[in-house]
Amino acid sequence: QMRLAVVCKIAVQGGLARNMLTTYLGAGAGSRVLSGQIRRGDGETTRAAIIVADIRGSTVLAEKLGREGYIEALNTFFDTVAGTFSQAGGEILSFLGDGFLAVVPCGRNRNASSQASLKVYNAAVLALRRMKHVNAVRAEAGKDEIRFGIGLHIGNVMFGNVGMEDRLTFSVFGAAVNEASRLETLTKKYKTPVVASQSFVEYCGNDWKPLGAEALRGIEAPMNVYTLAAKIPDKCDRDADWPEKVSGHSAAENVVLLHRDGPRKAIGPFSH
Repeated sequence: QMRLAVVCKIAVQGGLARNMLTTYLGAGAGSRVLSGQIRRGDGETTRAAIIVADIRGSTVLAEKLGREGYIEALNTFFDTVAGTFSQAGGEILSFLGDGFLAVVPCGRNRNASSQASLKVYNAAVLALRRMKHVNAVRAEAGKDEIRFGIGLHIGNVMFGNVGMEDRLTFSVFGAAVNEASRLETLTKKYKTPVVASQSFVEYCGNDWKPLGAEALRGIEAPMNVYTLAAKIPDKCDRDADWPEKVSGHSAAENVVLLHRDGPRKAIGPFSH
């Protein structure tokens, strides 16, 4: 019985660790940390489709809505947009104020790059459809519209630990990530919700509208940039376009409740 208790305790602690790391780092990054990539500088270079997204007019929105209203709008944006990329296989690596960074890692061959880009393209279109529905519901409730921009790119990234000796973050870094961020800022200039690089468009296929050539900081030659050619439908099928909502606490809440109150307060895989 003692041995069984020890084994069960180890299993529960391992589950809690995985749950916590998945909640705060993402599934891919959490798995890498658990596998032993815990030292500063640990990591690798890989290829990935890159997503950078950000709310538009956030300063005005924050002043108008106040703290609680703005936090609610932020969470709605993350649930709707970041959640869509996550469901499509993207790894949400960090929330940057009122935006986020996500990747879909892939092989360096053309087929893998095309598949990753297509996943991201479909997720971007679905995110726009979902937000149209969300904004329609918000309008009926007298709430402000949530607008945002998305930058899409593909390239080699450094995936690993950086930071101080006693405070690390596990994320992606490199020129391609910086370029994706600059593509996202172009959504303001062109007043369009999505701007993609030429490399992303070439791998992805589908219909795109050229916007012109942009001289991005740090890149010698101007980069051709594009936006979606097709009009996003005004209506969104609430049942078909959203996964079934899981009731109970979130994974993060379950971890904290288990640590604080024991298994009775949690609802999920570790509850009794």
